[in-house]
Amino acid sequence: MIIDKYFVAFGNKDILTIESLLADNIVLHDPSLGIIRGKKKVLQATQNIFNLGDIRLKIRSRIRDNERSAVEFILTIKNKTGYTQEIHGVDIFLEENDKIISIKAFITIIN
Repeated sequence: MIIDKYFVAFGNKDILTIESLLADNIVLHDPSLGIIRGKKKVLQATQNIFNLGDIRLKIRSRIRDNERSAVEFILTIKNKTGYTQEIHGVDIFLEENDKIISIKAFITIIN
């Protein structure tokens, strides 16, 4: 499943695998970044997260319905100074032709 591959790649900071899963015309809706259109810009936003420091990703639940998936997760980021931030969120994915064409992120920053 594409979404499983995406989250494994995200957890491993594997930007090349993520690139292979995204459609060229992907749209990312993120509460802190706004709407980002296009594979190149979405990959840059993803790389910016990876550059923050060490990340740990835990999947809490997932729901799938045809071409849509919703994944509840906890993302922990430990930056280079040792500060740790925990983000709880749900990403809603839309797939088409075995590519991710849309990600809608809903997040809460815990600390």
